[in-house]
Amino acid sequence: TYINEILDSIVATGILVIVVQALTDKHNEKYPNGLIALLIGLTLTVIGCSYGYKAGGSINPARDIG
Repeated sequence: TYINEILDSIVATGILVIVVQALTDKHNEKYPNGLIALLIGLTLTVIGCSYGYKAGGSINPARDIG
């Protein structure tokens, strides 16, 4: 159903936002810029592999609603 796909997109977007904010927060441990990019890329890969079955790995809920 469309509701499940929208909820999957919202959860996947939330996970991505939390990871990006945690990695780039100045109060957390400072990581090298190359490592931050790698970790964000790996996060996108994991989200795409785990949530890609239903909604095509969408991390943009506006795309599913539209």
